[in-house]
Amino acid sequence: MKNLPYVKKYDKNGKVKNPIPTGYFHDEPNRRKRREPLQKEKHFGKRPQIIHCKDGSLKRIYHLGN
Repeated sequence: MKNLPYVKKYDKNGKVKNPIPTGYFHDEPNRRKRREPLQKEKHFGKRPQIIHCKDGSLKRIYHLGN
């Protein structure tokens, strides 16, 4: 089955013959606000990154942002 793009069609009176029955309904005005609860908290410079080395020791890396 080939994926065909949606093409809006009109009847002779100017009304849409093939409307899209559903849509993406949301209360927030933009995509950024809608995605905020899905994003992970960012910890830039707040805590070190701990790496386990092959010899069994731990290495700490501090990332400092601007």
